[in-house]
This record gives sequence, C-alpha cells and structure tokens, in this order.
Amino acid sequence: MSEQNGSTTSVTGQIIPPPRFSGDIESQFRQLSNYVWDLFTKLGLTDLFVRFTEAFGGTGFDPTSLPDPATSTIPEAQDTANNAFALAASNLSTLGFDGELTVSEADDEATVTFSAAEDNATYKVFAVPQAFSGTPADGAFTIKKIDKTTGGFTVTFLAAPGAGNSVTYDYWMRR
Repeated sequence: MSEQNGSTTSVTGQIIPPPRFSGDIESQFRQLSNYVWDLFTKLGLTDLFVRFTEAFGGTGFDPTSLPDPATSTIPEAQDTANNAFALAASNLSTLGFDGELTVSEADDEATVTFSAAEDNATYKVFAVPQAFSGTPADGAFTIKKIDKTTGGFTVTFLAAPGAGNSVTYDYWMRR
C-alpha cells in the first residue's frame, strides 16, 4: 500500500488498512473520504455489499447509520473506517473459494463443479501445482486453457501426466 495525495493504492489481493488520523477532522476529511471510496472501488465492495445484504436477508449495512461528517470526532471517524475494514476482511470469502484438483494418468483435464451455480462465468480461476506423484510429463505442469461455466470450470493441461503419475493443483476462484 502507498499513500499519495490522500488516496490509497492497493496491492492486489490485500485489504487496504484504514488510515490513522491525528488532529482536526476537517483537515483529514478528504483522506477519510478517499479511503472509503478506494476501499469500495478497488475491492469491488459495491458488489460485495449487494451479496452481503442478500445473504443476510437485506439486514446489512445501512448508510444512514454513518456519523455526520460535520459533527464527527476523529475517534468516530477512525471507528467508522475500522468497522468498514473489518466488514470487508470478514466477508472477503464471499468473493470466491479455493480447493484442490488432481489430473492423473491419461487425463489431460480436470473439472471442478460448484455446489451452487454462479450468476455468470466472468469469475477468475488461479491454479498452481502443489504436489505430484511419479514422474509426470512436463506438460502436466502447464495449463493450456480454463473453460468456465456458471456450474464450474474445466482446466486443460498441455499434456496428461502419464501412466502411474498425477499432479495436484491448488486453485482459487475469485470474483
């Protein structure tokens, strides 16, 4: 994370911690506003907020409960930023999931089926080899393509591992 002109920049995959305040809220209000805006836009929390409220029957965050900027104290502003950070961190798991897949023997692809269908197939899939048995072909360690549907995804490799061999991948699906 870096800070420039009161704006935060996120490192991919990390939650942006709230800025620390000292002094007069009026002079630091812009920094707080930029933090909240960056948190929502960089992490896609507008979409997370919608899914969070749907998951909990619409009883999520209520913007009318925010403190009035004209009368807020620095501790109230810091508490609001900390609460936003905690909400984002605790609900980041709703943005995706992870698991393992194994390709074995003569198979040159592996399929993951979701327990519940996704709304669309615009998610991202990351996969890295984490274990193997035997002496798999080199192409079994290289992903050729990933076909995505709302019900799951299929990873195709450049080559099958070969008889008696397998490669296990860790994967992460992310919105």
